[in-house]
Amino acid sequence: MTIARKLFTPGPVPIEAHILAKGAEQLTFNRTQDFSKFTKEILQGLGLVVQTSGPIAILTGFSDKCTNLPIAHPPRVLAMCA
Repeated sequence: MTIARKLFTPGPVPIEAHILAKGAEQLTFNRTQDFSKFTKEILQGLGLVVQTSGPIAILTGFSDKCTNLPIAHPPRVLAMCA
C-alpha cells in the first residue's frame, strides 16, 4: 500500500517593497565593526531572555558540541541547540 504524502507550503504571500529591498542589500561581513556591534546586541538580548548576567557564547558546529557542554560543566551551562 502506498501512502500519499503532501507538502504544504505558504504562499503566494505579498511582500512589501521595503522588505524586498532589505533582502537585496549586501550582508554584513563577519569581520567588520558593524557585525561585532550587532553580535554584542544579540548576546545582550539573549541574556535578558534567559535571565542571566553571566557570559553567553555562540558555538558553531554539530549539535553534539552543544549537548556535551552541560555534561562537562554542570550546573553552570545552559545549552540551547537548534
